[in-house]
Amino acid sequence: MKKDSRIIEIDIIRGVSILGIFIVNILIFQYGLIGYEYIDFKSELDKCTRILVDILAENSFLPIFSFLFAYNLILFINKNKDRSLKWLLTRRFIFLVSLGFIHHMLLWEGDILLTYGLTGIVLLPFIRLTPKKLLYTISIISLLSIIKFYPIDNVNLKFISSFIEKANHIYQSKNYLNTVSFRFNEHPYNMSASLFLLAHFFTIVLSLVPYLLGIYAAKTKFFRKTNFKNKKLYVFSFLLFTLGIIIKVLPYLYPQVQLFRALKLGIGGVILGVSYILITSIIVNHSKMSNILFPLSYVGKTSFSNYILQSLFGTFLFYGYGFNQFSKLGVLNSIIIAFVFYIFQVWLSYTWLKHFKFGPLEHLWRIFIYQGKKSIKKEKAA
Repeated sequence: MKKDSRIIEIDIIRGVSILGIFIVNILIFQYGLIGYEYIDFKSELDKCTRILVDILAENSFLPIFSFLFAYNLILFINKNKDRSLKWLLTRRFIFLVSLGFIHHMLLWEGDILLTYGLTGIVLLPFIRLTPKKLLYTISIISLLSIIKFYPIDNVNLKFISSFIEKANHIYQSKNYLNTVSFRFNEHPYNMSASLFLLAHFFTIVLSLVPYLLGIYAAKTKFFRKTNFKNKKLYVFSFLLFTLGIIIKVLPYLYPQVQLFRALKLGIGGVILGVSYILITSIIVNHSKMSNILFPLSYVGKTSFSNYILQSLFGTFLFYGYGFNQFSKLGVLNSIIIAFVFYIFQVWLSYTWLKHFKFGPLEHLWRIFIYQGKKSIKKEKAA
């Protein structure tokens, strides 16, 4: 399915991932990057909601965004082969790292854009691999990802508890500069700067599976060549979804088995994320059902702008310098708010794209990469 030289289903899948990421992030906005893993639940309903978010969304929608990041990276390289590709890629990654750093320091510590900019550099050697070699590499990194979480190190709960208490105090403070200082000077696992950077590098390497799957999909022209109306693909997608759910549920049924938790943290989210990509593509390519998801493409086309907008909304809603609802609304209420705000984003993106070609941050991104200013406004039909 194509429209204006774009694969519409890619925009829709990106729109879906922005929703899923926001559902998880709104809990981090409310409880903190570490505190959301240690929530003091207000009710059993909140506890059940948190478990559902963990199973269905956490670590499952971010891999979709990672998949699309790498997929579009290959399309970008193929499209710009006749240009000075080295400098285009350099500016692309510098923009992401710079925006991510500003986002992290001035707004919210849960930023992913800086990581994407750094991961883009790490991905460059893998771009030359054949699809077959990519699959071998994916298998090896998947295994290493599981080993990384098994056995799971004991966490210093006393230190974590102290950090969460301090974070709660800072984020309920009305002093904006205190929140910036806290993000810059404090780390939940009490690491030195050099150790943190080293750990971050290895985390990037062991998180490459969805990126490599994106490269594989681009190289094999997956979205153009796949017949999404094939019933065998329906069955495969359902089995993949079921496998992902089972892997993510097992640690709740058998919490004493470390292997199950390692599988969940290592590959469970990626498997479920890939199933979401396939299921969304099947729906989009089904003529009777595609209109249901089409409005999400507006958010997908303006994903950078919408991602930052969610951070502005989340921090202002929960932090002390805004409406100061940190740790107060509860899990279920936050999820409801996330859905309502996302619907607003669909409308806002649709309205914006009626008049402009790109989102505001997407426009800046293109100016920085291509070093040329073009009109963002759509030409009116004669």
